[in-house]
Amino acid sequence: MAEVDTDIVILGGGLAGLTAAYELRDLDVVVLESRQRVGGRTKSLGDSDAWVNAGAQIITSQRIKDFCEMLGLELVSVDGADFGLVVRGKFSRGPSAERLFLALNLGLGEKTDFARTVLRLQRVMHKVAKMSPEERLELDDTDLRTVLGSASPSTIEILNGFCEEATGSPVEDVSALIGLVYSLTAYIDADARKGMYAVRGGTQSIALGLASHLPDGAVRLGCRVRSVRTVDGVAEVRYEQDGEEQTLRARHAISALPAPVVLDVVADLPDDVRNALEHRSPYSTLITVTIPVRDGVEAPWDGVFFIPTPGGSARFGLITNYGHLAQTLDPARGGYLAILANGRKGTAAARQTDDQLVADFVADLEAIFPGAGALIERERAEVQRWDPVGLPSMRPGSYRTRAALRHPIGALRLCGDYTAEPGLAGANNSGYYVAGAVRSLLTGTT
Repeated sequence: MAEVDTDIVILGGGLAGLTAAYELRDLDVVVLESRQRVGGRTKSLGDSDAWVNAGAQIITSQRIKDFCEMLGLELVSVDGADFGLVVRGKFSRGPSAERLFLALNLGLGEKTDFARTVLRLQRVMHKVAKMSPEERLELDDTDLRTVLGSASPSTIEILNGFCEEATGSPVEDVSALIGLVYSLTAYIDADARKGMYAVRGGTQSIALGLASHLPDGAVRLGCRVRSVRTVDGVAEVRYEQDGEEQTLRARHAISALPAPVVLDVVADLPDDVRNALEHRSPYSTLITVTIPVRDGVEAPWDGVFFIPTPGGSARFGLITNYGHLAQTLDPARGGYLAILANGRKGTAAARQTDDQLVADFVADLEAIFPGAGALIERERAEVQRWDPVGLPSMRPGSYRTRAALRHPIGALRLCGDYTAEPGLAGANNSGYYVAGAVRSLLTGTT
């Protein structure tokens, strides 16, 4: 074996990469991150009293909850919030999904169809946990539109809006398994709310906390990976930092880079791995506009956390009201709104300048909530563009192809949400398990 500079090099300082680094922190580990910050697709603004997430919004995974406890981070439940939804430009709310349903801006026939479809989907959701691996693969091979079955245009429009905002893909392009358990659960299964939490101070606090437990100098910022290959059994990583090309050799490499980047930088990819990576690409375009809400005002969105805006209701697809969480400490705090456009709405929004985006999103917010402009601090709005690394494509067949992504490629292993399920849970789980596999190879222990 050739000489090495470190035991393990981890490519990417998002949640997947930092989870792996944390689990391997007693070994010689180097993390290369292209940005000037850690956190990947988690980015938080504000403080521990009033904060907003411009990237990943909530956590549902028990392992992440355990990490938060270990890091001393407080979790805030979103279960007490009202349900909200904008249909055809009208905002409706209710203390339960059933009460919200009665208030929706739909005709009686449309409400009946929507209720019937949701009940059918809930039955399928509740069966997933008891499905055999073969049954799950069969559901994964099907697109979500097929599972929706015969439904009215208004029902399809609403559920498609939920799906695109959560996964970045419309119902006809997403695995039914992923679409059901990941994109629709939060909106149509009231029980799922009981397991949803925000992190006080923002989800980026998790990444910052994990990084703080690593040895000094382990995380190198501003390092853009140019190529990865295995030479004489050793991972050779070429990267650029401060305009200079550098090379790092490690016994093992863990890539927590997005799937399209892996395609660009990793040499000699096996055909099945390349096909699986292409199956996850391209990622969706996700745009977030965060806007402070003035303190001491009464807002029509108070008491609601998620407000989807499907179809043509707005040029964005979701409003997340972080003021609801800030008000658990101080009822007078306005907090922040995170206004998101993902999938096709994200692609359309990405063509606009930042100023145009803010103007369009505020105009649509005021159309839904007349007088909203006086309640927000528009001049402090910030735009976050997750382009081209929004969410990985989870097309039908994603579970079948992910097996190829979990095998070693020479001295390299892959992790990230595209190797599991999209979002924080998939990133964290994949980093945890790949760290265990690498530790076993290095030390013979698990």
